[in-house]
Amino acid sequence: MTRLSLALGLLLLLGGGGLGANPEPFRTCTVSGTTILDPDRKPIRWRGFNVQWWTQVTDKEAADIQGLGANCVRYMFGYNPKGQYDPAQIEQLERHIQYFTKRGIWVVPVLYTFEVPDPAFPADPKKKLGPWSNPAMKEEFTALWRDVMSRLDHDPFIAAWEPLNEPHDTPAPIVAAWYRDIVPNLFRKRDHLRPIVVEGANYSHAEDLTDEVNLDDPNIIYAFHFYDPYNFTTDIQTPPLAYPGQWNKAKLQEKIERAKLFREKHQVPVWCGEFGSKTAAPGYEQWIRDVSAILEADHFDWCLWAWAVQPKDLTNTSFDINTDKKETFQLAKELFHNALFPKTLP
Repeated sequence: MTRLSLALGLLLLLGGGGLGANPEPFRTCTVSGTTILDPDRKPIRWRGFNVQWWTQVTDKEAADIQGLGANCVRYMFGYNPKGQYDPAQIEQLERHIQYFTKRGIWVVPVLYTFEVPDPAFPADPKKKLGPWSNPAMKEEFTALWRDVMSRLDHDPFIAAWEPLNEPHDTPAPIVAAWYRDIVPNLFRKRDHLRPIVVEGANYSHAEDLTDEVNLDDPNIIYAFHFYDPYNFTTDIQTPPLAYPGQWNKAKLQEKIERAKLFREKHQVPVWCGEFGSKTAAPGYEQWIRDVSAILEADHFDWCLWAWAVQPKDLTNTSFDINTDKKETFQLAKELFHNALFPKTLP
């Protein structure tokens, strides 16, 4: 199916068809050029948080997130392939997501990972089988997403579907070919209206958005994640790097520019689905401020990593943002205030 025919089909559905026998069109987010549109076809900026299934998501968490001014949550759910689809693994999915959608917060469900060790390389932890590896993995992945969409696609505040978080340890051409298969043959068969979020291979860096991942579908949102430099934000070295230092705002801007060039070349929306830093990184507050300022100035939608309470992480070495962590909560409050009420010149 060509990009033109998909676009015509999308317009027909938005203009007076909808889903099923309902005479009213189903109202949801769509895209136009580089812009995400709300159900009234007006530009919308997604700004919010990543939330994970392994944390204690509650209605209070949703209220706290909404109180900061966030309008979007990237909800990451888990599933461990067993050879046959097991719906019991995602039983909490609907309950968690409804905490947000009932408040009018847009939610993008995303599968955290889908891989098993490759029996041909038992000693190599990087050798994994993924949903693109063989018919059995593809079948279980397909059954999983069919169930997830059937549970959620009636909710008007499901903003988009994101098939898989950070594809990795697989050549980019294989990942690109996989997207070209599952988008029309799995997701579009169930949902013609909502955007699909596509990431580049190799953990979804800005530079992983290459021409080969650009799909022939008019309703795709492309995503990148930003943690540069990784040995400052995440894998903190000893002694730790400090920010600014070897890195500064100009270098961060240079890295993010790759995503901007992809957006302009292909005239598609690009979303920073994750950015954040561990609080043990010296100068992490300024790093987050600078990345946020760049994303805002370059008109990228974004979600912070992450709203969570993770007992396994010491408070001063985690990424967590929540009301109990006063410093990171105040920093998040500052970011949302600056984004929603930008300073203007006199």
